[in-house]
Amino acid sequence: MKEEKREKVWIKWFDHKEGAEWLSMEICDEYKRKASELPPEGEDTGAWRVLRKELQELCDIPEIQAINIIRGQYCQEYVAFYENMRSNPELWYRWVYKDEIYD
Repeated sequence: MKEEKREKVWIKWFDHKEGAEWLSMEICDEYKRKASELPPEGEDTGAWRVLRKELQELCDIPEIQAINIIRGQYCQEYVAFYENMRSNPELWYRWVYKDEIYD
């Protein structure tokens, strides 16, 4: 049986909103400090949600990363990722099979 040839395309899979700050340890520390001043809800409600959304908007990061940062988790890993992406824009693109692209 003959295998079909799949077409690959070069796509931009990562983007950083213009005007957004790049995540840094200083920003992580600031938001962990702000979170320590909040009531110990621990859930993504009320003041915790406001703080999470503020961090998301400031640095253009996904919700789960903002939640983890204000809880003090994975900060070094996230900062390393964004520093790598900022210094290597060629990593923002990759080859994918055209039939795997979702709109």
